[in-house]
Amino acid sequence: MMNDGYLMHHGVKGMKWGVRKQPDYISKTKTKNGETLYLKSNKNGALARLIGSVSPKLKAEQNKTHNFYSYVNNKKVGSLQLYEESPTSMNIVWGDTKKKYQGRGYMQATLKLGEEFARKQGKTKITAELVGISPDIHTVAQKAKYKKIGEAKSQDLMDVWGGLTLVEKKL
Repeated sequence: MMNDGYLMHHGVKGMKWGVRKQPDYISKTKTKNGETLYLKSNKNGALARLIGSVSPKLKAEQNKTHNFYSYVNNKKVGSLQLYEESPTSMNIVWGDTKKKYQGRGYMQATLKLGEEFARKQGKTKITAELVGISPDIHTVAQKAKYKKIGEAKSQDLMDVWGGLTLVEKKL
């Protein structure tokens, strides 16, 4: 405001000047239906942090694990867990979409953001083990251009998971 050649600036008591609230998501993308899917980091719980503070070995493993939730319209629709298996490779440990949200392209969008995260971490490859009893995940992986590199068919894996298909994708 100008008044008699003086520049005056007014503010609100307690206002933090220059501080902007950062978004709580790490990235976002559009789904096949045009909806915006956000990937948010899911930090370790208090108990995991406490255990990690006592055990340096466990803390190191925790630091290699990245947990995320995916959201559409402020509703949690799924999750993704990535593990740094080497300096150049990340493994998809877990990925899911809640049953009522399946078939909308949310898992494909979540994988895309997981791959983007891995690239930002300097990874050149991402791997996964697809369970045999979940044919939908095989379709999702195929659409995302993951290549089959092998199978694990021990009797224990067959009984529990229906076997595992090993896949990878160059980033």
